[in-house]
Amino acid sequence: MWLDEVPDDANVAIISGMGSPAATKERGFDCIACVHALRRLEAVTGKKIDYVAAFEVGGGNFMPPIYTACYTGIKVINADGVGRAVPESFMIMPEIHNVRSAPFAMANEENLSAVLYYEDSSGCELIGRPIVNVFGGSAGVANYIMDGATAKKALVAGSYELARSIGEAVRKGIAAVERPVECIARATGGIEIIEGKLSELRMETENSHDWGYEIIEGTGTYTGKSIKIMI
Repeated sequence: MWLDEVPDDANVAIISGMGSPAATKERGFDCIACVHALRRLEAVTGKKIDYVAAFEVGGGNFMPPIYTACYTGIKVINADGVGRAVPESFMIMPEIHNVRSAPFAMANEENLSAVLYYEDSSGCELIGRPIVNVFGGSAGVANYIMDGATAKKALVAGSYELARSIGEAVRKGIAAVERPVECIARATGGIEIIEGKLSELRMETENSHDWGYEIIEGTGTYTGKSIKIMI
């Protein structure tokens, strides 16, 4: 659903996953955890959630709202909280519009759950990380509850449509034997920085975050150049 179509008096919540991507890759992530978190949020607030939105675009957190909608029948808004990917839950636009993450409802696939209340949204993140470890390395999260009028100001519109258009551009480009990077650059107005091979990758998991970097050594016209990307 388009953001401007959401009724002003509707109840909107952001749905996401929390935890280490490495742990999630190893164990898998059952999005029923997000449904459990949503139901817990509804129980503690006494509000029925009418619409859900993504926390961020361009990562694993893009899909949990869709899975949650499939389980519950709640509509997904074509929007997200920041317009890019970010590492921590308080780094999103609703914070600027005085929407806080508490009550911060979290659960795992077995419906073990917790609800965090903290005046500072970063505190929910800080307390939530150890709980994620107890949950097995990942959790579903439902938070940032707001009305539709606030959502129209606090969310970044068109995120799912942007992702769809990029995917479409890549598929058509591959069919036309084009380089995927050229298709993405054309669809987004981006530029190519380097083409090369992965020469080094360092990664470690700490406090339910993955930290590290990778080094790309240039090839072809980029021979002799390299780039270090912090992860």
